[in-house]
Amino acid sequence: MAEVGSPFVLKVPDGSFSTAVFKIPTQAAWDRTVPGLLAGSPLLIAQAWTPTDFDWRIGVLDGRPLYACRYWMVPGHWQIRRAAQNAAGAVKDGRVEGVPLESVPAAVKRVACRAARLIGDGLYGIDAKEVDGSAVVIEVNDNPDIHLDYEDQAEGDWVYEELVAWFVKRIDEEVASPLKSSEPPTQEDDEPIRRPIGRLPRVPRREYRAYEVVGLEMEYALVDAKMEPQQLAEPTLAWLGGRPTSEVELGVVAFSNEFFDHLVEIKTHVPLSGLVESERALAEGIARLSSTLEERFGARPMPTSMHPWIDPSKARRWSRSGKRIYETYARLFDTSTHGWANVQSCQVNLPLGRAHEAVAMMNASALLVPYLPAIAASSPMYDGKLQPGVDNRLAFILQHQLKMPETQGQLVPEYCESMAGYKRDVLRPIYQAVDALDDARSIRHEWLNARGAVFKLSRRSMEVRVIDLQECVKADVAIAALVRGALHDLSADLVKGRIPLPEHRLLVEDLHACVHAGSQARVWAPHVPGVDRDAEGRAAVKDVIAHMQTRASRRLKRAEQPYLEIVDRIRREGTLSERMASRLRPHADDPAALREEARAVWLELCDCLVENRLWPGRSA
Repeated sequence: MAEVGSPFVLKVPDGSFSTAVFKIPTQAAWDRTVPGLLAGSPLLIAQAWTPTDFDWRIGVLDGRPLYACRYWMVPGHWQIRRAAQNAAGAVKDGRVEGVPLESVPAAVKRVACRAARLIGDGLYGIDAKEVDGSAVVIEVNDNPDIHLDYEDQAEGDWVYEELVAWFVKRIDEEVASPLKSSEPPTQEDDEPIRRPIGRLPRVPRREYRAYEVVGLEMEYALVDAKMEPQQLAEPTLAWLGGRPTSEVELGVVAFSNEFFDHLVEIKTHVPLSGLVESERALAEGIARLSSTLEERFGARPMPTSMHPWIDPSKARRWSRSGKRIYETYARLFDTSTHGWANVQSCQVNLPLGRAHEAVAMMNASALLVPYLPAIAASSPMYDGKLQPGVDNRLAFILQHQLKMPETQGQLVPEYCESMAGYKRDVLRPIYQAVDALDDARSIRHEWLNARGAVFKLSRRSMEVRVIDLQECVKADVAIAALVRGALHDLSADLVKGRIPLPEHRLLVEDLHACVHAGSQARVWAPHVPGVDRDAEGRAAVKDVIAHMQTRASRRLKRAEQPYLEIVDRIRREGTLSERMASRLRPHADDPAALREEARAVWLELCDCLVENRLWPGRSA
């Protein structure tokens, strides 16, 4: 008791389902309990008493997280299972809540994987608790049960696909082992398309300084040679991964599914310090994706943020994994619309650093997010028609979760004073709105927050989400450079008290102006000094972007400065959306001619994506 405290937990090493587990509060309880336990086991385990509302169960396979869930304690009891109190009584179990792996605290996943690796590379169920901001392992379960609609709630069929693939891999290794020393790998085994991209860090880090690294995520529609949407995500990922799967990791680049079967996401799943390195890795990933689509399916990835004539009601939801989550979204929102099935984007992820830096980062995002459509818009057309607005993707995003207004606010992130304040004022109302609904707990997670910039607390980062997808990785990275650099500089000034926060409503008005008018918008931007203003006090958004470029240039590395030259060209000549609209506008009154010209424009953009070059049509 002197070492573990009182009370403490005493159990046998091979128990399960909370059997032979006792809370020992006193010497007398010890004297009553120990003789019976020693009669069945020569070894007992004593653990410190760490009461929590739930235990984490992390399934680990081959050293990597497979699934996650919360095992909640039985109400009024200290364990997840309560034994029958008498012969006529019944066993009571606590609730099991599936949690998407991306929403599990990094410390919990890290300690679970470390514990599993001490045992082996098979399947283990790691029980852990969060105590005083850190994670501690309670026990390691060999070959744990996986029950349908319990442990697999969040990840769905992916859990079983990974298990089967692990067995197949082990069987193949056993069969091939006599030949390993003498037989060269076959072309299939040594498929160049599956070789790692970039260099993974020898020891992955979990914590970074603010702005030290950057992670990029990009979503692409899949189309055929005539620009018709193709539902090819599942077979494409299967070929890239060498087996059916929902996610493929090739070195620092990963590919994964999105909400619908005609979409694939590519991302730097390991954050990288340099944007030049990020561009190089993602461009190689696009080359692999493009090669797979063309050679296997006669298809290609499509850049920009909206397909010009897709019928969203015919889009098919992804069903291989995350099925419950997607079904819940579909039940609560009208997902058969452009606002869900036709809104591809680029997301920029930045590490939070210390708490005061994270708060400054979120407030800085409110000062930058409203103006990004004026540099990044790439969605001039949908339903086969050229639209009057410039950033039509964001026009839909402004409405797509309005049935739960708590989940998106006014898109411009609200100011926050502390991390606790963010959880209270932003996340808590979201969770309360979900709790008021029937059978919606599968989406009760931080990623339900659809604001223009959000904290991803599970991975200690902030994600900027208002950026339309450009025609090539180089252009996407250029806008990411503006975002990273400008936010860094704005944050530094906010920490030092050099920027008074303007009225939030003015920033919301500015966002709407930029969504509608793009680079021609006139905005309030009261926090931007030294720009010409009209009689009402509005400035040209081009001048605001120039101010942000100046800020970014102070923070970017020398090798990254050329990206700001690309940004300046876009600022001067107009967004991709405006340049595309300029080419398409002469055909706007003839639907057939517009469709053919749009087909030609988007196919040119598809070529730019593969070749990683700017579209010549950007020039005025």
